[in-house]
Amino acid sequence: MPSVSADRVAAFRLKRHHLVRSVLPARSLVDVCRDVGGIQAQVMSAAELSLWTRRRSTRSADVKASLWKKRELVKTTSLRRTLHLLPARDFAMYIAAMRDWSMSQTANLLRRIGADGKHVDTMIAVVMDALSDGPKTQQDLLARAKKKASAGMRKWLQYAWSAMRPAILEGLIVYGEPRGAEATFVRVLVSAAGTVRQSSLNTIRRSAANSASGITLSRDTGTTGKMLPPFG
Repeated sequence: MPSVSADRVAAFRLKRHHLVRSVLPARSLVDVCRDVGGIQAQVMSAAELSLWTRRRSTRSADVKASLWKKRELVKTTSLRRTLHLLPARDFAMYIAAMRDWSMSQTANLLRRIGADGKHVDTMIAVVMDALSDGPKTQQDLLARAKKKASAGMRKWLQYAWSAMRPAILEGLIVYGEPRGAEATFVRVLVSAAGTVRQSSLNTIRRSAANSASGITLSRDTGTTGKMLPPFG
């Protein structure tokens, strides 16, 4: 079995993360987000700085345009259940890879406070109905959810993000353009959970393994239908 030195591993990771100088022209924001597996975006200014570090022509307006106008990037919960910027075309793949684990963690927490899957379904239905006519703020969705909440779910709803979390993890909603300092949410046009086959997981594994050896893979995520970017 061929060995790979630590220096080669470091060089690969630096190049993959767009942290070395290159004679090639700067790639798109979408390419950067795809290559690094998402840009963490708990704080948007930090995400913008991270993108600028990797693509020096980037401006804050470029990031906002990619998210809210071109809709080629998506802001949603991803790795470690923290906010990331992901390519819209890869959104379904990430949801398919993380959904089961993320939902099981949520289910464990809900059981401890006396709630179950039926209560989660109710929360998802409330959120999806509220967003049927366009974006809503986090506080608006939370207020609507409390009206339908059981005793156990009311404990869960003490957390600001709680009403939206199940629908986010299912790939049904994503973050929309903020209204001042307040977050908003929008529905996804096509449910990621319903369009992605299990082969997406194999695609992720092959992509991670083969990129190190310089093999370029198809970006087909194994979808059964076209995955449309979210709308704002």
